[in-house]
Amino acid sequence: RRPPYPCIGFKCFKCLSGHMAHHGILRCFDIVQRVPTLSCEGFADLVVGSGCTIALTEERAITLQQLEALYSHIEQWCEPGGWISGREWTLLKPTSVNLYDAVDYVVKPATAARSCSFVELFAVGPQRPTWFVSHWWGEAVLDFILCVRQHATDRSLPSEAAYWVCAYANNQWKVDAEMADNPEDTSFRKAMALSVGTVSVLDTQQKCYTRVWCAYEIFQALDPHSKVHAGRGEDSRYLYDVYTRVDEDVVGLTDGFAEIDCKNAVHPANWIMQKRRREIHFPLDTILKAMDTRVQEAMASVESDRCHILNAIAGSEDLNAEPPEAHGTYEALNNTLAGRFASAGWSIAWSRGESMEQFTHKLKGSSQQRLHLDLSSGSTHTASQRCSTKARLDITMLAENLPTSSLEDLWINFYGSGLCDADVRILGEHLSPKLRRLKLDFGGCKGLAKLDGLGCGLSHLQALSALELYCGDSGLASLEGLARGLEPVPPLKSLVLDVRTCSLVNLAGLQSVLTSFPSLTDFTLDCKVSPQTRQQSIVMSGLDGLQGLAHHPKLETLTMNLTNCKALQSLNTLSSAFVGLSSLRTFELVLDACDQFTNLDDVGSAMSQLHALADFKLSLRELRKPGPSLSSLDGLARGLSGLHALAEIKMNFRGCKSLASLEDVVGMVAGLPALAKCTLNFGGCSALEKVSGLGEALAGRPKLTSCSLEFPGCTALGGVDTLATALAALPESCSCVLDFKGCKQGPNKFARKFSTLAELRAAVVGR
Repeated sequence: RRPPYPCIGFKCFKCLSGHMAHHGILRCFDIVQRVPTLSCEGFADLVVGSGCTIALTEERAITLQQLEALYSHIEQWCEPGGWISGREWTLLKPTSVNLYDAVDYVVKPATAARSCSFVELFAVGPQRPTWFVSHWWGEAVLDFILCVRQHATDRSLPSEAAYWVCAYANNQWKVDAEMADNPEDTSFRKAMALSVGTVSVLDTQQKCYTRVWCAYEIFQALDPHSKVHAGRGEDSRYLYDVYTRVDEDVVGLTDGFAEIDCKNAVHPANWIMQKRRREIHFPLDTILKAMDTRVQEAMASVESDRCHILNAIAGSEDLNAEPPEAHGTYEALNNTLAGRFASAGWSIAWSRGESMEQFTHKLKGSSQQRLHLDLSSGSTHTASQRCSTKARLDITMLAENLPTSSLEDLWINFYGSGLCDADVRILGEHLSPKLRRLKLDFGGCKGLAKLDGLGCGLSHLQALSALELYCGDSGLASLEGLARGLEPVPPLKSLVLDVRTCSLVNLAGLQSVLTSFPSLTDFTLDCKVSPQTRQQSIVMSGLDGLQGLAHHPKLETLTMNLTNCKALQSLNTLSSAFVGLSSLRTFELVLDACDQFTNLDDVGSAMSQLHALADFKLSLRELRKPGPSLSSLDGLARGLSGLHALAEIKMNFRGCKSLASLEDVVGMVAGLPALAKCTLNFGGCSALEKVSGLGEALAGRPKLTSCSLEFPGCTALGGVDTLATALAALPESCSCVLDFKGCKQGPNKFARKFSTLAELRAAVVGR
């Protein structure tokens, strides 16, 4: 009746009278059904140019922008066109249009002239998938798009990222040609192999988990032995996320941390809290229902699909045979999916002060390899919940229900949960012997004084390669217990110890800990003291424990954060600690607000031994106290000059008000033949007068590719024009940032920040 949806032919229907008593054939104008014309007329808003042909179906993914264009078309034509649901026989609104409807009214009519896939209408070339989407066609297109949009936001995906959606990727005019008897040979499985992971868009009725194709997609995503996992390392492992619409919002459960979690929390220890805050509104009833999914009961529109898929999951040779009613692979998949939801449900229930017992059995029975639990006492607890016995974490129940048979990666956040020494011992006794990575956050646990129990538990983890312990603001008084019971010693390669503002008075126990792990390649020590605390810093009695670093020939990366350690005056122990560190390539040292630290000679002397060092970062900023402060960089410069492998230096001396000259830095730069990246910050160094020679020294580095010099607030600084002129001679390939804001001694044209080499050159020549 209304273009582009003229009436053509007849339609079988269920009587709309409400009695649903009979079926019949009526001419379509006798009901409000509008059957779309099979031409491209009226779809100009979806067609880009002449489109394209994409030979490989797995490369026909769709971008979020293209999905939103589809919904705009639905909004424009649904109600004016009088669209009717082909299954419910009711008038449709844009918000209720599902994928069955979209295929009938948009996908097939728009592609009729070319008999192509929907994606080929507007793509200009192959669109390889970033993520694969598993979903039920009966879900509203709007809900689907909202879930994808939130997923793209949480995962921080670029605008060109594309999602593989079967209805838009497969040619709906040649669906049989797109399929195969063996699911392994279909475009579905091939698209998954190209993707970062699978995201299940879970409809409100949870029909998704009752459809056999969705079951196959989940099988491929969760089975570590499936083809989509082949050839992937730990950094590129296949991911599985779940998103659903909750009222007017969208909430997702992500596999590990979403990129938005890391962006919203500077310190890695807080990523897990951000994850919980993002996931906390996921409905518990949805989780409980999903935990009861049984893949063997999944249905299909085509019976042969059900047989082929269930047989493929079971590993049967004859895909056409009646699939087994029960199989170990079915149960393994059911348990793995249930475990994913149980781990999320555990954290959410704890956050809400609800019982966690309903998740324990599913968690233990799962074959999860990776588990992240946030059991911190966060802001979501009310004051009464925090004080009640129900809010007291049952560590025994947790420990006994960890999936010890398969678990390789475990991160649990216990911050402020009230754990004590006995709790840690229980946890240590139940750790999975297959663990490769272990992260535990005991921050704020005032009842925790020692780590003896954990040390005993670690001796059973002979596959453990990475250990991170966060004990900030806890009652921890000694590190020695961590080394006790380590027999045999795990082959640990990476160790992070965060003891910020805890009850430690020295690092004496650190030496025995470091000695216990001779295979270390990466060590991070965070001793930052909160400015608000009245405690003396951890270094009050010295840093002798660092001597345990000596003779670690495999150590490649070392990070030390000693921020706000007020009693620290020197690092004379570093010289002996650095003996034998023949492989150390990266060293980061943070001494911000260490008010008594006025001399870098010890640091320079120690670093002169690091002949393999390629990357050095030093921060000594915010020295706002009266009295003596850092006035010379001579010792540091002497130690660094001559390190022929040093390619990158980043040093921050912002606020060092006694620093008057950079002659030592000039000599250091001249003595670094491999220097490629140089970042120096002297902002607020009000006594700094001379920078002569620095520009020439940097310009003389043949491998230099990046240079950033900051002098904002250096009111006494002279020779600004000379430095600018020398840096303007850097080659075009070198990026350059130069900040002279507040420098009053040079020409006014230089008293600004230059973000590019072109800007600097324009100022030098007077433009």
